[in-house]
Amino acid sequence: MGDVAYADPDSLVLRAFRGVYAICGKQGSSEVQLIVRALSGNPPLQSDSAFIYELESDAWTAVPLGSVQPDVCADGTKGWRTIVPGASSDYDDVIVGTPVRAFRWARYWLTTEDGSWFVKTDALSGSPMVVSGPLAPADSAASAVVRFRYLDPAGNPPAAPAEIDRVEIDVTAVGAVTPRKGGAPLSKSRTVAVKLRNARK
Repeated sequence: MGDVAYADPDSLVLRAFRGVYAICGKQGSSEVQLIVRALSGNPPLQSDSAFIYELESDAWTAVPLGSVQPDVCADGTKGWRTIVPGASSDYDDVIVGTPVRAFRWARYWLTTEDGSWFVKTDALSGSPMVVSGPLAPADSAASAVVRFRYLDPAGNPPAAPAEIDRVEIDVTAVGAVTPRKGGAPLSKSRTVAVKLRNARK
């Protein structure tokens, strides 16, 4: 259960951590409704996704969370009610006290817009927004603008996304204006290393 769901040289998809909760109620008829309370701080539950722990199988199952509404747990503490897919029998192993780890699917990708390269994300609001750019003219090779390099704990390319320990991001920005005395526009490069929260040890 790593942070990276998809890894490519110019894009990646992350499971962005949103909070830890515990189930304090469960109802099931035509739809399954779970009531949860926050365990890490007091973040409101969002209509995103979550891992729910199943005791019998000793595994975490990813499910989408829908129609989140404020609610109250049986002991009177503040909580949230959400609808999850499936039948009531699918959640027989999910009991009161079961931990829930909420996350949001967050994408980062390289794209062209208005003749230049940009890095965009939908991690904050679910809508695409620019996080870096303009980086270079659109006729520049993508591989020379942004590269995501994925490494395992030993510093080698991982065999699978779950083995990724950190991501090194190479970014090159190129000036849009040619120098008055001729020559190529100014180019600056930076490398940022990001350690993943849930990387395997």
